[in-house]
Amino acid sequence: MAHIILYCMLSLFVDISNQTIISMAQGKIRGVEQDAHISFVGVPYASIERNGRFKRAGGAPTWSGVRESRDPYCSARSEVQDCLQLDVHVPKTGKSLPILVWIKSTSGDYPPGHLVKEGIVVVTVRHRMGPVGFMCSNEDKIPGNAGIKDVVLALRWIRDNIVAFKGNPNRVVVAGQGLGAAMAETLTLSKMATGLYHGLILQSGTVLAPWAFNYNANDKTKYLQMTLNGTESILNSPITEVVAKSKELDVPYFPFGICIERSFKHEERLLSEAPFDSFVKGKIHSVPILTGYNTNEAYVFLSMLEDIKVVKKMTRDATFLLPMELQLSSEREIKSLTKRVSDMYFDDNTTMNSVLEYHRDAYFLSHIYRSANFHAVYAPVYFYQFSHSGNVGVEPETMLEKQGAAHSDELAYLFPSSDMEFDGDDAIIQRHLVQLWTNFVKQFVVGRGALLSRHWDVKTTQGIVRGYHKVNPSHFAFLGVPYARPPTGYDRFKAPSPPAVWDGIFEATHKVKCPQSETKGSENCLIINIFVPASKITNMPVLVYLHDGNYESGWGSFDPPSHFINEGLIIVTFNYRLGILGFLCLKTQYIPGNAGLKDQVAALYWIQKNILKFSGNPLDITVYGTGSGAVSIEILLLSGTSRNLFHKVILESGSVLSPSSVINDSIGMAFEAAQELGYEGEENIRDMENFFRKQPIINLVNVSVKFVPCIERNSIFSLLSNDPLKIMKSGNFHHIPMMITYSDSKEKEIITKSRQFSTVSENFKHLLPNNVALDDATREILVKVTKHFYFGNSVAQQDIVQSFIDYVNDIFMEYPVVTSAAYYAHKNDAVFLMRYVLREKGTSNIVKNNYGDIFKYVFANGIHEMNKMSDILRSIWINFIRLG
Repeated sequence: MAHIILYCMLSLFVDISNQTIISMAQGKIRGVEQDAHISFVGVPYASIERNGRFKRAGGAPTWSGVRESRDPYCSARSEVQDCLQLDVHVPKTGKSLPILVWIKSTSGDYPPGHLVKEGIVVVTVRHRMGPVGFMCSNEDKIPGNAGIKDVVLALRWIRDNIVAFKGNPNRVVVAGQGLGAAMAETLTLSKMATGLYHGLILQSGTVLAPWAFNYNANDKTKYLQMTLNGTESILNSPITEVVAKSKELDVPYFPFGICIERSFKHEERLLSEAPFDSFVKGKIHSVPILTGYNTNEAYVFLSMLEDIKVVKKMTRDATFLLPMELQLSSEREIKSLTKRVSDMYFDDNTTMNSVLEYHRDAYFLSHIYRSANFHAVYAPVYFYQFSHSGNVGVEPETMLEKQGAAHSDELAYLFPSSDMEFDGDDAIIQRHLVQLWTNFVKQFVVGRGALLSRHWDVKTTQGIVRGYHKVNPSHFAFLGVPYARPPTGYDRFKAPSPPAVWDGIFEATHKVKCPQSETKGSENCLIINIFVPASKITNMPVLVYLHDGNYESGWGSFDPPSHFINEGLIIVTFNYRLGILGFLCLKTQYIPGNAGLKDQVAALYWIQKNILKFSGNPLDITVYGTGSGAVSIEILLLSGTSRNLFHKVILESGSVLSPSSVINDSIGMAFEAAQELGYEGEENIRDMENFFRKQPIINLVNVSVKFVPCIERNSIFSLLSNDPLKIMKSGNFHHIPMMITYSDSKEKEIITKSRQFSTVSENFKHLLPNNVALDDATREILVKVTKHFYFGNSVAQQDIVQSFIDYVNDIFMEYPVVTSAAYYAHKNDAVFLMRYVLREKGTSNIVKNNYGDIFKYVFANGIHEMNKMSDILRSIWINFIRLG
């Protein structure tokens, strides 16, 4: 058998000021830290060559030094170079993540925080807009489709650079809304974009819409050439003047759009024929597509429809009602079809509602349906309708009530500002819409399961429990599920009983804590919390976390660590009895001791029996504990009761060999507590047993004596009946992979704040470990040796305090942890030992090395600093959980 111990002092050098800097071929760029992600804003992906305002852009520019993130304003009136930039929003955790490329169709802001929190990289692409992006002519100086060619160049940049931003270049989904959707769909018709993307999300738009594709693009350009005195004037006039002149065109909505290009030398050709013709011929690059529309798309055009120019055109030119791609040649056929359309929508009684309905169908819905049908021949197409009209989105107009979802309403739910808080139906819709999109980005499928169901019913050994879907990250939470029945009254110090069974459905929404000082709790507290990733993939690895709290405080967390959920791990937390209720030890029938540890065994047994129903793998359970939680796991490992209940362990900053972990004189501790409660008898076990059993819960909870595990009387019901050190030496324990980590001890803070440690006490023998059995003479020798080793001739207060810190760290943390790791490694298959020390780059200065830092970086949410360290530690944890 191989015996391995890997000791690594994690003393990583982290440059705090450079933690968000990414290096690319172009240069370095610094990101801006957000709540749950880092944003790299204003990254140039192409550059405009001389006299190339309307032509395909050139290569990406380079720079020296570190480029700072800055948000360039890009609109139809902007200088071209400001628009050839993109933003990359990267989750703080994860690698090789799916990518959503968002094509901006307006100059508005699109905060992607809610999407990024679901574990995807979001890239927002700016491009040339208006006449500069879509003017098209028969001249090589204005070949057309410059805005879409910008998107192609952005996709090429993503292919070549996104790995540095944790993205997977083989999982790219391009999305857009309105014109952005039409641009995204155009990619399927062009060889320029082959292999650059793998799926599309098309919201409220298609290249088939009359406002998206221009059949008469050259005519509009000729008008501008006349009004601006020729092509050279268009090339050199201020952009604002070109935009102003384009608005004089007698065209509603968008005067310029996607066009058919001529073939020009030194210019890549995006489109060589009309999109409709390509669709009919089947000349499509087929990829999975998610497409949708809003029920009241035309509502945003309400004020425009009142413009006399648009209304007059509808009245004057009846053919305006017909799609241009019909290409009808017979006047009789045109009139007949026009009348049928007019009768269907207006019937001689034109109302604004009927006008809106016609515009929705004529400019959006009919073309979106046709597009979906074309694509569905070659690849999966998921089609949805968005109809919610809530408290966000397009404001209602005074002239007409808003019914259903207007064009762009969905964007307020997908890209809300960081300070936006949703409630009620808005919160539900927002969650579902984000899940709809991100599930497609991750898997190219949309299923009911985790997406649309707000709850999930699971049949356990006790009955059905109902958990509820939560967001950020997307998961199902089952809170407060009973795993055992705690004995109460006179039996409250005994081991737990099997859990109750029930009929019907147990609503798993209860946040329960066990009784403890200064925190309201319930004796009926033996509950478990399960957090399952929304994907509900079968046989997911399970991580069970045992909380710290020195056996006197704490509870199973009600919130999972988001990065572990995003990595596809099931997280389980639970409560166990604390303080005197969990660890009073008289070694008698009614108060045998270690009730809290026996709660833990019951919880692990429940997990083993039920976790499969929650999509977890009962043969892949890792138990992770910090502080007293680590000590508990170690005791369970040594006791033999844990065999087959878990398969890997992570012990952080806690050891059963520490002097504060196991009490040697449990009877004396009980006697001290009894006296505090008013007991006046002798140190008689039976008398004290009767006394404690009759005490009200409120008195017991407020006892100041600190209780910890004990060595029980040897019986078939005992959990720990032998000295842990002896068990380690014998090798008679459950042999499984172990990862042991530690930082400074928690006693460091006590020493730093207390004056009594500013001088060396004459009574130093009281500071020796209480688990060292020595005669008086040997004890005196040990006192002298220890004082000389740690303090020498120190007289300066700061030196003495530091020596105390070193001494306490050795006694309570480093020696116990390293010693136990050595014993385990001698008998075990694999033991990994890590000391956490974080130093500033280029120096020997310790940045942070406090008790609890490891847990904070690994497990807690909302870490806004030291992201590199968090990523490193989380990767270590996740790799061990998955691989052992």
